[in-house]
Amino acid sequence: MKINLADVKQLEYLSFRLTNEQRQYFGLDGIEDDWDEVEIKTGTIVFYQGDVIRKVIHFDLFRTFTYKEYDTELFTNSRQFILPKSSKGKEKKMTPSNILSFMPTGCTFYVSLTSNGGNKSMVRAYNIRNNIELPIDNDENLNHVSELESWIHDYMNTCPNGYFDKVNKMRETPHRTIKYSTGDVFRFEIDREHYGFGLIIGEVKKLRERAPKNHPWKFLMTVPILIRIFEIKTKDKDLSFKDLFSHRLLRADIMSDAELIWGTHEIIGNKKLAEDDIDFTLHLECISDDNHRLVYRFAWGYGIKEIDHRSDDSELMEKVHEQLYSNSGVALSLPKYQLTNVLNNQPQFTESVDLLHPYNSSLFKKVFEWFGFSLDMDMDQFNRENNGLTREQYLSFSASYK
Repeated sequence: MKINLADVKQLEYLSFRLTNEQRQYFGLDGIEDDWDEVEIKTGTIVFYQGDVIRKVIHFDLFRTFTYKEYDTELFTNSRQFILPKSSKGKEKKMTPSNILSFMPTGCTFYVSLTSNGGNKSMVRAYNIRNNIELPIDNDENLNHVSELESWIHDYMNTCPNGYFDKVNKMRETPHRTIKYSTGDVFRFEIDREHYGFGLIIGEVKKLRERAPKNHPWKFLMTVPILIRIFEIKTKDKDLSFKDLFSHRLLRADIMSDAELIWGTHEIIGNKKLAEDDIDFTLHLECISDDNHRLVYRFAWGYGIKEIDHRSDDSELMEKVHEQLYSNSGVALSLPKYQLTNVLNNQPQFTESVDLLHPYNSSLFKKVFEWFGFSLDMDMDQFNRENNGLTREQYLSFSASYK
């Protein structure tokens, strides 16, 4: 959307700036006295120190107000062209798109306000170079710049002791690649004061070695891992394993390993897995087989069963065709909201993705009827009957690939 300078609301948005004091709380450098502020184009501002761009501010008013500020180091040719990062590159014109195409060298502060009927608002502070982000909370219902300014004021006044340790960690931690393995326990930040813990129970790339060729695991994107989250929210970041393991685990889910390999969530130890630790997601989908026939596929762990296409329940057919219970996706980041749901006495997963959701009890019974399963069948029984692995067998298998 083209920025309209005659629009009073847009002008008010464009006048928003963080103060240097506020920048400290979000990991940003302050603006120095010898920096020059230059507007490249309405909505894109840079700060020069000599001929070097040290900071960029960019507004986007396409759907709602967004403000992005980040620290950088872009060398220029007399402020007319951006110099290449390597000897093989070419100078680029000083345009917003060219400026924004370079990765920040420092931290980024990003705000997106809500619009009528739009998504929730969001405030983020992160360092793209080490994948560390501040655990910002209570930022979902900001509709106007004045509300954002009040929120920032309250945020600064309610920061707990040790908050700037998190800021400095985000600012100073170098890029790193972390190795992980099955059984690793990791810690994550829920908000500025509270921590949660998770457990890796499988690396899908290794699970695929034993899985049938048509198993849903074969088609998952990214580098997925099977994880479970402990049902606990605590201020004690150094909670003993004895206390931690006394809390039950939520049901399993699949997420990308990105936040673990880049160190977003810290691995704090390893647990020797027991049968009670093992859980697998359910997969239900309608697919076309090698003979181009429509079949229903049910997978639970390594076990898998297929039956011919059915036409005796149009409601369930439609839902399965829409892949509502397929679990075919991978969470790109740790699904912390699932822990929040459970702690608030809500189902872990939403109705549309979880066949075991309380609202889906009749559909669950219908699926089990279709496949000829008994309603009291557990995961081990399903795997014994469908060429899979029981929990005990899975533990032996997972131990072999460590």
